[in-house]
Amino acid sequence: MRDYGPVKLPGVAGDTTHDGPHMMLDAFYRSSGKAAPLPGDFLGKNAEPKYNPICIAWSGMSNWFRGPDKDGKDPGALWYSAESMGLKTVDSVAIPKLEGTKLDVVPLEEIMWVLEPERLCKSVTGHEHAAGQASDAFKRLDFLAWYIVAQVKFLTSICKGRAANCIATLEREFSYVMLMNMCTNPRLPTAFRAAVADFAIALYLDRYPQFPNCGAPKLPEELWILEGDRSWPPQSSTPVLGPRKLKDSDAFPSFFVPKASVLYADPEPLLSFPEHTKFFLLRCFCDDVVKSFGKDGHMVSGDPLNDLGGAAFRVQENLLSFGFLSTHEKLSNLCTANAKLLDGRNDKADAEEDFSPEEDRWSAVGGDSLTKVKVANLSIFAKVGGLRTNYRLAKVLQKFKEHSEEVDREREGTTSSDGLWSNNLIPFTQQAAFGTDYLLGIDQGENQIFNDVEDLFFGGSDDAS
Repeated sequence: MRDYGPVKLPGVAGDTTHDGPHMMLDAFYRSSGKAAPLPGDFLGKNAEPKYNPICIAWSGMSNWFRGPDKDGKDPGALWYSAESMGLKTVDSVAIPKLEGTKLDVVPLEEIMWVLEPERLCKSVTGHEHAAGQASDAFKRLDFLAWYIVAQVKFLTSICKGRAANCIATLEREFSYVMLMNMCTNPRLPTAFRAAVADFAIALYLDRYPQFPNCGAPKLPEELWILEGDRSWPPQSSTPVLGPRKLKDSDAFPSFFVPKASVLYADPEPLLSFPEHTKFFLLRCFCDDVVKSFGKDGHMVSGDPLNDLGGAAFRVQENLLSFGFLSTHEKLSNLCTANAKLLDGRNDKADAEEDFSPEEDRWSAVGGDSLTKVKVANLSIFAKVGGLRTNYRLAKVLQKFKEHSEEVDREREGTTSSDGLWSNNLIPFTQQAAFGTDYLLGIDQGENQIFNDVEDLFFGGSDDAS
């Protein structure tokens, strides 16, 4: 596969380019009634206004056969030629070592439409699909299309587990912008777009220098407190405590590359990009997929869109895990849109029919796909819950720090040489330093610290919401 210049398809009045990052985002924000708050920078920002078509090449023969034949001759080609399947090539490359064999170069849409013929046939070929009349050429195209989907899934599998050698090789062939091109192309079938989205996760998201479980709540064994420096991006990865509110830009842990890191000056943007806006295009792709389920978020059993929805949720879960959805605005938008898809009351058995009885949506063959998509969606809310808990933990630690400092200041003026409080208010011993007494200052009751922490979550503030 590779990018080609504008190519004309029979069913398209013009070329097969489609909206690139800026045009796609402008349309997305116009539809939501918002101004376009583009980040200062993100991967793919300098791409062309329109994505170029993707073409695919394979070795073909008009009289392909499954070899070797009885004489031991191998066909020397992958599949039937484009011409024998009624396809027009945009390029053709002869293979000198294989007589009669050549590489046919064809726009990806002209092959992949057969996976969703009712939706894509007219827009790609220019004529309506004749259901129930599958010709030999159609069957051969269908076989080739599924082979291409299988190849993308295979490439995904060899990159999983952060296989550095495979990733380093394949990223030279499949750029991030190229994968975004295919993910967002409405003239490609959803099964293929879902496979490409999973490939983008393995090739660009779940890899170095991203680390998973960003913001997973964990009480630290040791905490260094850095005062007075909450600049962004942070100078180092040292945790910083301080007063903060839910809508602060640094309220939640997020991805960043500190200036002290050797990666900060790396010429490769995939390694040196310093902020959580890095995969802005992936986030917008996911938002667009979620919106495609409609305002009420209803899902239809067996709808190919469910596959794409599942892939979008997997991307969102990874974006959360690696710290790319770690602001209040991002999380609010994510939860508002995704929550609609958890309500199954509007789900359909097909486009015009409700589930009857309603319980069938959990047990029907098609309903199983709905269940898988909703489970993938639920895992996103679990990750959001982890970020929320992390934020509350930071508030608790800050409250602990404030109480400790207050008690220390009081003791400096009131502790006698024998280690007891001079006016016999509260005894202070080495053992008590590790217990409740250490947190109590003058005029504080024994439940003071408990009450202060409870107010963080149940006191009616934004933190308690």
